[in-house]
Amino acid sequence: MLRAVPKNWFSWKFEIFDGKVCVANLDIAWFREEVVFAIQGRTFEIGREGVMSSVFLLREDGRTIASATKPSAFRRSFDVVFDQTDYKLSVGSALYEHV
Repeated sequence: MLRAVPKNWFSWKFEIFDGKVCVANLDIAWFREEVVFAIQGRTFEIGREGVMSSVFLLREDGRTIASATKPSAFRRSFDVVFDQTDYKLSVGSALYEHV
C-alpha cells in the first residue's frame, strides 16, 4: 500500500512511500488544480487543458501522454485516453467496500 506523507504541517508537497522507500514526490497547486510529481527521475504534470476546461492532461517534458475528460459535473467518472486506447473510469459504489 502506498502512503503519502506531507513535507511539513501546512504543505501541499508530499512524499509517496511504498513501505520505507520513497517512490514519488508530489507538488500540488490546489488553487490551479495542477500537480507536478516525480517518479524515478522522470517529472510529470497534471492540469486542466484551459482555465474552464473539463479536460485534464498528463504531460512529461511538455509532451501530452494521456488525457482525461469529465463528461458531467454530476457523474463521478472520467473518459481517459492513453496510448491511443480509450478507458472509462467510474466509481462503482458510493460506499466503501472492505475486501
